[in-house]
Amino acid sequence: MATRATLAALLALLLIVLSPGIAGWAATPSPSAPAAVPTIVLAPSDRGLVDSGDELTASVVLRADDEAVEPGDLTLAIGDELASSAALADWLESGTGVGETRTLQSRSAPGVEPDAAEAVTIEVAADAADWDDLAPGVYPLAATWTSATASEGASSRSVVVVNDPDSDAAVPQTGLLVPITTGPRADGLIDADELAQLTGEGGRLLALLDGIAGSTAVLAIDPVIPASIRALGTAAPPSATAWLERLERLPNTRFALQFGDADVAAQIGAGLPELLEAPDLSYALSPADFADQPVEQPTTPSPAPTPPAEDEDGDAVELPTTAELLEIPGARASTYWPAAGLAGDAVVAALAEDAVDDDPDAAPLTFLSSEAIEGTPVTAGGTIDGHRILISDAALSAAFAASVAPVDEATDEPRAAALAALSGFVSFAGSAADGEPVLIALDRTAEVSTPGLQAAIGSLYGSSSASPASLDELLAAPAPARVATESPDEARVDALEGLLAGEEQLEAFSAIIDDPNLMLGPERAQILQLIATAWRGVPLEWDDALAAHRDATAATLTAVEIQPPSTIQLVSTESPIPVYVRNALPWPVNVVLVATPDSLRLDVERSIEVRADPGVNTRVQVPVRARVGSGEVDIDLRLLSPTLEQIGPERTVEVHVRAEWERIGIVVLSLLVAGLLGVGVTRTILRRRRARAQTDAGTDAADG
Repeated sequence: MATRATLAALLALLLIVLSPGIAGWAATPSPSAPAAVPTIVLAPSDRGLVDSGDELTASVVLRADDEAVEPGDLTLAIGDELASSAALADWLESGTGVGETRTLQSRSAPGVEPDAAEAVTIEVAADAADWDDLAPGVYPLAATWTSATASEGASSRSVVVVNDPDSDAAVPQTGLLVPITTGPRADGLIDADELAQLTGEGGRLLALLDGIAGSTAVLAIDPVIPASIRALGTAAPPSATAWLERLERLPNTRFALQFGDADVAAQIGAGLPELLEAPDLSYALSPADFADQPVEQPTTPSPAPTPPAEDEDGDAVELPTTAELLEIPGARASTYWPAAGLAGDAVVAALAEDAVDDDPDAAPLTFLSSEAIEGTPVTAGGTIDGHRILISDAALSAAFAASVAPVDEATDEPRAAALAALSGFVSFAGSAADGEPVLIALDRTAEVSTPGLQAAIGSLYGSSSASPASLDELLAAPAPARVATESPDEARVDALEGLLAGEEQLEAFSAIIDDPNLMLGPERAQILQLIATAWRGVPLEWDDALAAHRDATAATLTAVEIQPPSTIQLVSTESPIPVYVRNALPWPVNVVLVATPDSLRLDVERSIEVRADPGVNTRVQVPVRARVGSGEVDIDLRLLSPTLEQIGPERTVEVHVRAEWERIGIVVLSLLVAGLLGVGVTRTILRRRRARAQTDAGTDAADG
């Protein structure tokens, strides 16, 4: 009992000693999660342009995700003057290369509700320290948000351009090159539904035309767009027809890209003797869509006139030619725009040799990016081995592209930030050009919006930073000798070579259909589109598109074949052998079935012309005749095109010849028939003898 009492006392003492710690542990609150951090965007006012001696105003947009942001503090700081566009690019991308920054202004920032945004204005007085004595130039700006409850802060970088209002420096002329393209595609002409979307409200093509209206931009037009609209005839969407009419009325200088905006550098890198021709687009025309257009009678009859197309009622219809579908009125001839950074001296020389001589006033011209040019600074003008080029500023072009993108936010501050960066790059480009023209080229894959283009063009030319330059003004500027060291992308060259190899196979295969262009026209259109420069921005999608095209080519080449035959038992001297020709194409095909036996036991009809309907298995009867003897004979079956190209795999049908069974059967049957006839004759004779005997017996009895 004493021991139990002692143990109980010790246990009670232990609980008393430990109870404060246990109670303290239980009462300790769990640490709270850190406060949410906003996303912030810094945007100086007036596109980042400030005259020396004026105050600075900037806006900072704070945006919360799905958690509310607590109130905090904002700080606006400035760094030392940037020395070049490269330094500006480094600052905007990584925040490096500016040394220490100095605080210009600080203020409190309000809280932000979940999925909401708040704009905060920061003003810096004209006489504020570290601002009042700044010399004209380009300066880095940084906005920083902090909060006592947040574990980290948030920051945003921008730029401000301080101008000298009394400066009489020349304003650089700046040209603008805008592609009228639809982005990467691989399906030939654009259908009516997509055209309606592209040229309707919010569509890319409408945004491009609205955005460049009133500018001197040079237009690089993909002929696929007007060809797609014209090929639909009366079935074209009204918005597309109106868009095309508006494009043709624009006064802007323009030139035609290759069909599908195909990469000319890849074609030259593949060693092609000349650039690939556009496809014959007659495959895409429907006479019903042109039924209301009168047929023009030729003034001089030709010896073998081509009959016009007919609509469903049998009326003659005049269909447009491929040249008419692809026409871009007023387009400058012999003008090329290779993919940025991929065209060197050899490409420029080859393009000049490929140029046509139908316009003596338009000497061959190639647009290049400064990424491919040796040496800086780079102005727009230049020549390579005497061939004229125009060079776009890569950094300035990238800044312009960033400022034209659609903005989904409730405020326009993100675009304002992009326009401020554009002002910085324009300032550096103008200084580096030293009064000579510069060129901006909008990337083919850039997302565009009408407000974005209008704001970017307005920012570019609506200040003292630059003035618009037409193509003629760019070409009139000095053109020093340049060196371009870039070479075509080997991956694109390899892809083109593979595509052309597949086209060569299809060309031989297409002889089996009545109109080979129904197959070859879409194929050439897709090849040109698959090597379009726009695919450079989406390499993974490009790989998928190439793989899909290879699969489609393989499916076409195997769409017509002889079905695997069954073993044939031939028990008669003459009997047709059934052969089935599969045609999975959407058109009827004309082939020749060739049968070759490996033994003289059979005589076989060696060739049979076959017209196989689309989507079915066509039965073909191959006549055969057995000679002397029995045995097994293999008949090799092949399909040939009218040009004697083999179509599909060769098949072999096994024939078991038992032709003597027929002769044996005839002999046996003849013997059976003869035997039956003999028995019948014998029975008849015997019956008659018995009848005669009975008659004779009756006569004798009567006489007696």
